[in-house]
Amino acid sequence: MTAPDQVEVATFPLSHVVQTTGAASEDWLIRRLRKKQIRGRWTGREWRMTASDMAALVEFMANGPAAPAVPDVTGLTAASRRRLERRYTR
Repeated sequence: MTAPDQVEVATFPLSHVVQTTGAASEDWLIRRLRKKQIRGRWTGREWRMTASDMAALVEFMANGPAAPAVPDVTGLTAASRRRLERRYTR
């Protein structure tokens, strides 16, 4: 990490980021970068990340997926309601 008044100069290619952070692949990173889910820099013809970007990526990957919400059962038949309850209580 750098002090707030310092600018990070060193950037790393996505191949290095994948090896360092354990991300799934470069394509996985590119999809998240394009959706602006993670931070990175587009320099020339490639995406690059700083050390603080990689730290934020590790935090992003640490959070597991959200638990699926149980759907609203109003308006369903009794059989459909039982089917949904079985699916979400396993």
